[in-house]
This record gives sequence, C-alpha cells and structure tokens, in this order.
Amino acid sequence: MCVPEETFKKLSTCSDAERCDVAIQLGQYGQNSVDYLLKAINSDDMWVRMVVTESLGSIGDERAIDPLVGMLKDEDQMVRFMAAESLGKIGHSDALPALQETCAIDNPFVAIAAEEAISRISKE
Repeated sequence: MCVPEETFKKLSTCSDAERCDVAIQLGQYGQNSVDYLLKAINSDDMWVRMVVTESLGSIGDERAIDPLVGMLKDEDQMVRFMAAESLGKIGHSDALPALQETCAIDNPFVAIAAEEAISRISKE
C-alpha cells in the first residue's frame, strides 16, 4: 500500500474515473492522511470533495473543522450534506454557528443533516 503522499499525488495524475477511488484510499490512512485530505478538499471534482469530506468526518480530527465549515457553502448539496454530517461526527462546538446558519438558509435535505449534527454535538 502506498504512503499517503504517493496516494495524494495520484489525485492529480489519474483519470477522472479513478479520482474518487484514490480519495477513498487516502481516507483509509486515518490520522496519517489528514493533511493530504485537507489539501484535496477543494478539488474541482465534486465526488472527490464529497469523499474527502466524509473521510475527514470519519477520522474525527479537529483540524478539519474550519475546512468542513467552509464546505457548508459548496455549490453541490451532497458535499454540503456530507460536510454537515462530518462536523457532527467530529462533535466540536466550534461548528455550531455555521451549522445553525445552514439550517436557516439551505434546502431541507442539507438542513436535516445540519440539525442532526447540532443535536449530536449538543449531546456531547
């Protein structure tokens, strides 16, 4: 298995069809991949942004809070949904204001994920 940096480099060299698989591989490194995932979070590929956002939530590293809050403004609703869900998994109260704003301004699909994240954070 490649080290995270080698896997990260594949994101810029592989075909569009392979990028999502490479992003998934990158997420499997856990804490070792957080810096690389953060570099990939603003990919032009919506699927890569979505997978990266999901991976950061699964890893749970607090360094991802600000970038994930930024993803709540992504043009794609699936990326915004995944960002809200991931912030809930990380569970840090710093994300609450952005999640509350998302509840007020986003579509119901994304707002439900934000509401669930707020509930999850409030219980911790």
